Amino acid sequence: NFDNTHQLKIPGIFGRREGSLGALFVAERLSKNQTILYINISSNNIGDTGALYLAAALEHNRTLHTLDVRENDISEDGLRMLIEAFTARGLPFELISI
Repeated sequence: NFDNTHQLKIPGIFGRREGSLGALFVAERLSKNQTILYINISSNNIGDTGALYLAAALEHNRTLHTLDVRENDISEDGLRMLIEAFTARGLPFELISI
């Protein structure tokens, strides 16, 4: 179980259908933050473009280990980008996509 200091708190982003711009907002913060363990960006319609932003941010972040991207219209290719970004870090991770 996570305490609030290790979660990315973005008021109102869950389920808002923010699209890829919402994912860019999250990715920018993720790439600069080394304390976040868990992000829930589900139900935001981020698509593959948003997945690409998040995958790029993972190159700069070594602490995130759980990312919830359910209900985001991400294709298999988008999920593959995220999995590859997580795997390249060589750390355990959980990608919630179903």
